Amino acid sequence: MLTIVADAFDGGALLVARAARRRGTPVTLSTPAQLVRRGWAHRVDAHGRPRPEGRGHGLLWVRVAAVSPAPFAAAAAADRDYATAEATALVVSWLYGQGSSVVNRPTGADLTGPGWDRPAWVRAAARVGLPVVPARLGAPSPLPAGSVLELVVDGRAAPGACGARQDLAPGVARLAEAAGCRLLGVVWSGGAVADATPCPPVDAVGAEAFARWCAAEAGSERRWSA
Repeated sequence: MLTIVADAFDGGALLVARAARRRGTPVTLSTPAQLVRRGWAHRVDAHGRPRPEGRGHGLLWVRVAAVSPAPFAAAAAADRDYATAEATALVVSWLYGQGSSVVNRPTGADLTGPGWDRPAWVRAAARVGLPVVPARLGAPSPLPAGSVLELVVDGRAAPGACGARQDLAPGVARLAEAAGCRLLGVVWSGGAVADATPCPPVDAVGAEAFARWCAAEAGSERRWSA
């Protein structure tokens, strides 16, 4: 089973849902408002660690960076910001309690994965041995013209990807692992990493690649629980 948390207008999420269903994977689409609703509960132990909870949702793929509780929609901006920060922190903790069923490991600031800016992604890529396009910390750094996005699923470039040389594939896998992302978008320019994102746009080809991986993961879960 695959549970996708995304905005209603997220075309990439819809493409993945259709591709996964064609492969026989049950899919549930949920909006951020549905995720944080009245009666929803999350528990931690005496040390503040999230308690493992039931995982009837299967894989969890989160496509929204934050959640804003619906009751605060008409509140003052400062109150909305506070409610969003608190709700997002709560969901991050809950996601940590779901363990390996979460596609991308969340951070305190971003539910989709590392909330890094471009310089941080460039540094992470350099640390794993990939060539990079320099990006200055604290300065505007638009992407170079002609940059291309490569979708990386479970450490491997999706079919049709044209950004990386084959000899850089191990470095790409190390970057995805370091970021805790089993779905990652890597931006290439001239054979070097210019940026990355844990919430990349997904086209039909990428959706098929990700759905294939989801089906394989679901099969592994069924064999393990049998």
